[in-house]
Amino acid sequence: MWGSLAKVFVPKISEENHPEQMLARVGIKPKEITHVVLSHLHFDHAGGIRFFPQARILVQKAEYRYAYYPVRSQPKCRMPSQRH
Repeated sequence: MWGSLAKVFVPKISEENHPEQMLARVGIKPKEITHVVLSHLHFDHAGGIRFFPQARILVQKAEYRYAYYPVRSQPKCRMPSQRH
């Protein structure tokens, strides 16, 4: 779905806003997180699950299905240079 955009999109996050740092402020370690609920599977959201190695990942069935079998009639995300 994301095509070449996934190769160039790099979210920038400051050290103080990194998930591990934010959890540390309230005394929680990432490995203590038991569940992560994702509203959708765009990589800029779902990509952070790597910070929670012990967590069970929950996502709605329709979103999970779409991630593997996208609707062909829906436009894909493209780089601006790829738009016609």
